[in-house]
Amino acid sequence: AARSAFQSLLVLQQLDDALQQRNSSQRFKSAMAVEFRRRSVAKYNSSYAPGNDLINLLLDGYIAIRLLGKVLNETWQEDGAFMEGRRLADRFLNRTFSLENIGDVYVDWNGIRKVSNAVMHYNALRDIREPFLVRYANTSMPQTLTPLNVDIAWLNIPWPPPWRPRCGYRGDSCLSDSRSMFIESMIGISTIVVIGAALAVKFWRWFQHYRFEVEHWWILQPRDLRIKGLSYGRSRLSLFSLCQDVQWSVI
Repeated sequence: AARSAFQSLLVLQQLDDALQQRNSSQRFKSAMAVEFRRRSVAKYNSSYAPGNDLINLLLDGYIAIRLLGKVLNETWQEDGAFMEGRRLADRFLNRTFSLENIGDVYVDWNGIRKVSNAVMHYNALRDIREPFLVRYANTSMPQTLTPLNVDIAWLNIPWPPPWRPRCGYRGDSCLSDSRSMFIESMIGISTIVVIGAALAVKFWRWFQHYRFEVEHWWILQPRDLRIKGLSYGRSRLSLFSLCQDVQWSVI
């Protein structure tokens, strides 16, 4: 059930983080965090709490140093103009850097580092999250999502999924729903029983009257004693009761 529930979940996250979960970048980041903590304790007697906040800050500084070293190395190989700061700064702008164990790093015209975002789905067969829609950092149309060529086994269920769990956040909705369903079922059954009983009583009275007419065919009914053109009031005395009294008297 949990595996099927995750197949209905879409996650929006950075593409770099998604890819690092499946290659050597994750191992590189973990090794860097371990080494940084070890050297901090050994050299400065300083320790850090476990978590990813430290490694993210450390990785950003590491990436900045790598980018600077890459630009300086390119400048040295071309013309060696290290004294022109504007030309060095322009080398950072609007380009994608490919860094080993890190991935692609894109810097726009304003010198701001941009990341690629992805829409992830859960692959139940491989038990991992995979991207299937990507907004690349270096795209000229920020609103454009690029589909990836991946096979997705979508669940055959109504979409979108409900905004809250079926039994509520505390699991009490199913109990109240079952009680309501039980009460409604009992009301419906009681209504059907009452209607059925009323129809049965009506049929039984009709059958008794019909059997009386068949057995006492020689008795004239009120409808046979009416004269055309005259108005009659309805008697409260039942002919069936009178005949029963007569029958008992004869017996």
